[in-house]
Amino acid sequence: MTKKIIILACAALASSALGCSDPLPTDIYNNSQCPEGFVQQDEDEGAPMNTEPAQESIDVAACAGGATQAEIDKNLAFVGSIESSLRHLVTCGRFSRAFTYAVSHYFAAIACGAHYQPTAFQYVGTGSYLSGPLTIQTKLLKDTPFGKAGDDIPFDIFDTRNYFESNVIRAALSLDVSWNTNGDYGAHLAGTIEMTPTKPNPDKLALWGIQVGEGEPAKLQQEELAKTIGESVGIVASANVQELVDGVISYRVAIPEFSVSSMYQGQPASIGVVDAAATSEDKTQTASLVDWNIEFIPITAGAAKGSITLRIEGGKFPYYVRYTFPNRSDPDVLVSCTAPAP
Repeated sequence: MTKKIIILACAALASSALGCSDPLPTDIYNNSQCPEGFVQQDEDEGAPMNTEPAQESIDVAACAGGATQAEIDKNLAFVGSIESSLRHLVTCGRFSRAFTYAVSHYFAAIACGAHYQPTAFQYVGTGSYLSGPLTIQTKLLKDTPFGKAGDDIPFDIFDTRNYFESNVIRAALSLDVSWNTNGDYGAHLAGTIEMTPTKPNPDKLALWGIQVGEGEPAKLQQEELAKTIGESVGIVASANVQELVDGVISYRVAIPEFSVSSMYQGQPASIGVVDAAATSEDKTQTASLVDWNIEFIPITAGAAKGSITLRIEGGKFPYYVRYTFPNRSDPDVLVSCTAPAP
């Protein structure tokens, strides 16, 4: 999960006859008015929330005994290995955030001839998407003709064939940054989308609040589409991280169900731990979990808030390490002989 996040990928589709790499016919969207750079807006790293450099504090005098500096450095090398792995927490959060933007801007992307699917994800069935160690399960938050609230969504929400056979669709859109003037969260889209679908599926289009008959034109507001789908679709994100570099580090984490709307609107998401384990490269040290309290902040650059405390056993001497994320992707690190205060 080290690849760069790209929110939208795979050329837009309008008909079931088109493959994933084929563009829409030009007349589908050639009258659309779309913001310049719409496709690239979430590829940018964005403004960081906390620009202070990460800090490191090490105080092991009371537990290092007569160890030399070289022995101390070797004994603490495990700290950096774990720190590097924990950065995946923010990466997985950014992938989840990208997914919510792809959902919220779905029809807008099609209308603009842009890319509409989250590039890193593969659909694996029953509303589930996979990207490396990260799995996203889409859930219904409301009763629908095809399922009850709490059910898994039984189809790929990014596959146009679930909504219509073909569609003439165009838009007049602008970027709305008024909700976030600092520039650290991504811009939303605002404006109108007009569509005239062929063989629409009313049951599945109801997920978006769209009511349209065969060959009937519909004029929709992008803001309302994002609001409706955001309040209709929930996401459960989970990751199983395993690394074999500089030791064996593994952990399973899960973001409890949240609505697409909540992350699209910039609300933090709690990252819970299922289990965690780590062994140093020379197999002389192990890490056990003392405390875990982390949430993802869905700015464009991605950030975390909270801390993780571990007890390191074995090696030359035992110690504690706390990784604190102060609205940043890189943690401050505290190494001490005794458990840090809560």
